[in-house]
Amino acid sequence: MIRYLAESYDYKVTAEDEQVYLEFKNDPAKESVIIGDFYGNPHCAIILEDEDYVVMGGEGLIIYKIEEPFEFYHYSQNEPAQFKELFRGSDCWWIKGIFQDSFDYDGKSFSFLALNKEGYALYKMNAFTLEMEKIGAFEDLPK
Repeated sequence: MIRYLAESYDYKVTAEDEQVYLEFKNDPAKESVIIGDFYGNPHCAIILEDEDYVVMGGEGLIIYKIEEPFEFYHYSQNEPAQFKELFRGSDCWWIKGIFQDSFDYDGKSFSFLALNKEGYALYKMNAFTLEMEKIGAFEDLPK
């Protein structure tokens, strides 16, 4: 079953089982690209406002740079140019939601809700620099 995770003017992000695909809305002849893979299926995704990045969450976080040559995602690839994997493996964070709002003025920042060994917390991150800050914690949510 295909799930629709995010959409912008030029792109659509879909998932089928554990794999995530980038589809090209304005070029239907162009084949979709695998941009992520998540144990237990992806939970969420967003195409950032400037359409430079797709951010996907589930078992960890994957940030995919939208640019040629549209490299296919491969789990734990060393030094990938097109994507970054964060919070995966033995110290896994479960990403429950990703959003971008009017406070994210630069078009490359986004916020996400994560469950890690400390509990639920809200974080803000820049997709380009990977700078991150913890915005708040939620102690009353069930783990």
